[in-house]
Parts: sequence; structure tokens; C-alpha cells
Amino acid sequence: MKVLPTAEKTPCVHMAEQQHEGPGPEQQWPTLEALRVWYMRRVMDRAGNQKGRAARMLGVDRRTLNRWLREAGDVEARASALPRPPRAEARASPRPGADQGDWRELSTLRLEYIHRVVEHTRNKTRAAEILGIDRRTLNRILARERGRAGGAAG
Repeated sequence: MKVLPTAEKTPCVHMAEQQHEGPGPEQQWPTLEALRVWYMRRVMDRAGNQKGRAARMLGVDRRTLNRWLREAGDVEARASALPRPPRAEARASPRPGADQGDWRELSTLRLEYIHRVVEHTRNKTRAAEILGIDRRTLNRILARERGRAGGAAG
């Protein structure tokens, strides 16, 4: 298996490697909410705290990003256990927008992480508990994704 340099790793892979080797104890898996705050923090740092640019990188509206930033104060303590991006990495891009292609939209990251947790637990009920969502919500997310994949293939 090819090991990617840190800059190329998806955030959930980066988080897993920072916290433990491979899929470790389930208590160390962050919820979807904590993952969103962690990724939003990384993108804001990378975007030089420019909200418009960060919103484009995340694939959300700027108003949504503003609401998430306000809400982040409530989950800051839970997300503080996640690694912060190095400051030098935040200034690595020579021009605005140059690095947007390297970042996944939050919806893509969210699905990758959900699949990783479901694969690790092999139990949707336990995965939903770890993700901080209801089991029915998890089933709806996965069914919606299957519907999109089936529509794209057909």
C-alpha cells in the first residue's frame, strides 16, 4: 500500500495516524461534528482566514460557514483533541485559490469518514454512536449515497 505524504492525506487518515496506529480504540474516533470543526479549522488556516475562499474550498455558502464558525465555539472543547495544522503549512500556497484543488469538499470528506467508521465497527448502530448521529440518519445517508451512485451508473 502506498503511503501518502502528509500534505496529500485526507483529514480522516491524517487524524487516525496522529492519534494511533491504524484503527484503534473507538473512543478516539471523533464525531462528525468534531470532524467538521477540525476540517473547517484547517481550511480556514489554509485560506488565510479569508471566509469567502474557505467557503469555496469547503463547497458551502459563506453564510453557512459563518454559522458554523459561530457554532464552533460550542464544540471547541471536543474538537481540541484533534491535531491543529502546522502554521507553515497554512502559508504554503503562493497565491489565493492555488490550492483549492487539493482540498475535498466537506460533503466528500464526511462520506469518506462515515465509510471508514462503518468499516471499522462493522456495525451500523455502533458506527452511528461513534459518529454522534442516530442510526436511522446513518441509514438515510448511506441510502442517499447508493441512490446517487446508482443514478450516475445508469
